[in-house]
Amino acid sequence: MKGIAFRCINNQTFEMDFIRKGCLEITGYAYNAFINREIFFGDLIFEDDRTHVWENIQLAVQNKQQYAFEYRIRHKDGSIKYVWEKGEAIYTESNSVEMLEGFISDITQLKESTIHLNRSEAKIKALIEAIPDTILVQDRDGNYLDWYANIPNNLFLPPKKLIGSNMAETLPKSVYHKIKKSHSKLIETGEMQIADYSFPTENGDVHHEARVVLMSDDRLLTIIRDVTEKKELDA
Repeated sequence: MKGIAFRCINNQTFEMDFIRKGCLEITGYAYNAFINREIFFGDLIFEDDRTHVWENIQLAVQNKQQYAFEYRIRHKDGSIKYVWEKGEAIYTESNSVEMLEGFISDITQLKESTIHLNRSEAKIKALIEAIPDTILVQDRDGNYLDWYANIPNNLFLPPKKLIGSNMAETLPKSVYHKIKKSHSKLIETGEMQIADYSFPTENGDVHHEARVVLMSDDRLLTIIRDVTEKKELDA
């Protein structure tokens, strides 16, 4: 396996008694630099993570358990690497800690991908919360898979009942036929479709504009905007 198998002294510098040659790829330092005490692994641990690493290991040692956690180290070239370490203490006959043994793997690529994904999701969530529109996700048969609405009352059904239902059962017939037509045209051409529809309420007619796009091969995304005020101003 790619990574560092090691045996070290249980102190805050983690002086290496043995370390696999894979340490060069992860740390930038050759194994003999650690064995000859030219560099100490504890000095590579990112400053903000050192207390966390030490306390986690000592808790496991005290309870005679294995430990596993993530932290950051600083590579020889100055870059920061994310690593995952799993290990345990080796005890003497008198129950004192002789050494720590374990394995360290580089998870930088996975961690950076996760961070990027989380940032993208947070950005999308903020954008969705900032717009007043209703967003619906459906499959090609018109079944509702997901939704977002700042005002859930704008939906034709309560949110709990919407998911899994079909628009043929949910929408008024006049609205359904317009949306169904836009779905068919979208699937045929791949181009965004716009459908305008209205329906009466106690406070007068409400006008909406539905923009439908392909979200993936089997999903359609619809953004519905209330354009009642615009229609009245146009009139």
